[in-house]
Amino acid sequence: MSPRKSAKSKVPLTVCVIAVGDELLSGFKVNTKSSWIGQRLGELGIDVTAGRVVSDQVDVIAEAIADGLKQCQAVIVTGGLGPTSDDVTRAGLATFAGVEVARDARAEAALRARFEQINRPILDTHLVQVDLPIGSSSIPNSVGSAPGVRMNFDDHVVYLVPGPPREMQAVMETGVVPDFVRRRSHFAVTKSLRTALLPETQVAALLADWAAQHPEIAIAYLPSPAEVVVRLSATGDDTKAVSTVLDAAAEDVREILGDAVVGEAAQTLAQSVVALLTAAGRTVAVAESLTGGLIAAAMTDVPGSSAVLQGGVVSYSTQSKHDLLGVESALLEVHGPVHSGVAREMAEGVRERFQADLGLATTGVAGPAEQDGKPVGTLHLAIASATSEVDVTVHLRGDRTTIRRQSVVHALDLLRRTILGLPPGPEQIPFWHG
Repeated sequence: MSPRKSAKSKVPLTVCVIAVGDELLSGFKVNTKSSWIGQRLGELGIDVTAGRVVSDQVDVIAEAIADGLKQCQAVIVTGGLGPTSDDVTRAGLATFAGVEVARDARAEAALRARFEQINRPILDTHLVQVDLPIGSSSIPNSVGSAPGVRMNFDDHVVYLVPGPPREMQAVMETGVVPDFVRRRSHFAVTKSLRTALLPETQVAALLADWAAQHPEIAIAYLPSPAEVVVRLSATGDDTKAVSTVLDAAAEDVREILGDAVVGEAAQTLAQSVVALLTAAGRTVAVAESLTGGLIAAAMTDVPGSSAVLQGGVVSYSTQSKHDLLGVESALLEVHGPVHSGVAREMAEGVRERFQADLGLATTGVAGPAEQDGKPVGTLHLAIASATSEVDVTVHLRGDRTTIRRQSVVHALDLLRRTILGLPPGPEQIPFWHG
């Protein structure tokens, strides 16, 4: 397959993503780049149909590109475009194409301008980044020094994008996504909804009859701890018509799944909760034991959360529950820290101390071993207001990390439901007070 520049090649319908880096193979870093690319292309209605992770070796990269082009019409290679000796992705592409690398004048000018702008001297090692395979073209990198690379092979195309996430995303948006959008012969539209506390199998079962009646809608289920994103997609010649069909489909899904739907998938559960609190003019404070500050962290990730989150206490030890939140010593002595009554007093204590409208508390056993006879996965949640309290008991499964992540979702969803005046969600056993 010989390199050939062509602006007429059709949009790739099949895509292979190759992540380059010994650090990914060793587990030193997690390959989040491929997942971001898959999600971004999914928004365009283009599925990644093949993918792999390879080491920082020229021949290995060249072989991976060759294999990718046998399977797919486009190959996106991420990583290995920097200035150091182990950044050999450009050389891998050149080896595959059977060409040399040469200094790209336009990319060099852009790189020199960038270094001048940040008032740093440019070295010969930096200029290695603009030595591109002959026959390729550069893609501007607005947030870094290494440009992306585009190289056509008849009706196939290879893109090289940087490894650092911000740079990778910038180059994708500048040179890869526009290519796909411009060259596609049909319109693909996706719409995704976020659900909480329903298992993937239950979501699929609830939607099975509807999905069978709507074969024109492709439906995918994307699970994470205690959450499932339902992705709907459709294609057609008229983007407005396809969007209208998907809007109607999303309304159907909302009606079928009911109050398990948190909202659009682009909005996290924490963002939804902050928005609801803001709209209601209410505030919350959190007392965390099992979750160890994860709820507060999730909420403070949301811009504007300072208007609704009054503060929080991580009362991890049994004594701190009494000292900081006023949980009765007798209750702790009789039942231990993992108890619904302890959760209620934690919620009320943190609400009073921060003068918030609502207090939210978690206590439980994340593992790996049981505590005071309470099995791993036991979770007690409580929400207190000036007039009432509700505590919820949940039994979770998984390792320590999974249980803690599930607990955050359960806590935030209970808060969401409380604000909306809804009952606790599936698998939550409630007990009302007041």
